[in-house]
Amino acid sequence: MGGSYGGFMTCWALSHDDAGRYKAGLVERSVVDFVSMTGTSDIGHSFVTRYLGASIDDDPAKILRQSPLTFAHNISVPTLVLHSEEDWRCPIEQAERLHATIHRNSAGGGSSILVRFPAENHELSRSGQPRHRVERFEIIHEFYARHLGGADLDTSHLPS
Repeated sequence: MGGSYGGFMTCWALSHDDAGRYKAGLVERSVVDFVSMTGTSDIGHSFVTRYLGASIDDDPAKILRQSPLTFAHNISVPTLVLHSEEDWRCPIEQAERLHATIHRNSAGGGSSILVRFPAENHELSRSGQPRHRVERFEIIHEFYARHLGGADLDTSHLPS
């Protein structure tokens, strides 16, 4: 599991796991497609060029090779995707596209749950509304308890 860059790396690891290392994964507030991030993120188009050493205009193939969404169809484990609706660093469309890709390719064994937090931004886990921070922990706990085993929580109030 991971958020922001950790979410990027989690998605990358899940989509490149041909050894069956993982039973489940959590991708939170992550960039998964550098192409669309270039035009939608608050850090602007220059971030992708600086980070990857290429631009969409100069080397689109390199940008796609570095984007986990390119390989997300390979995800073969249950994946929880958490994202804030007002995250302008990694806009919500990143999560929506990841969720849709995993869902479309569920024949490979993967499944996806997308949880959206309204009125939250990229900082949800650190400075979000207290009720959303508690709900986030409960969702994560329930997801991993279901897929990895563990103590039960009363999750009757959570989305299924």
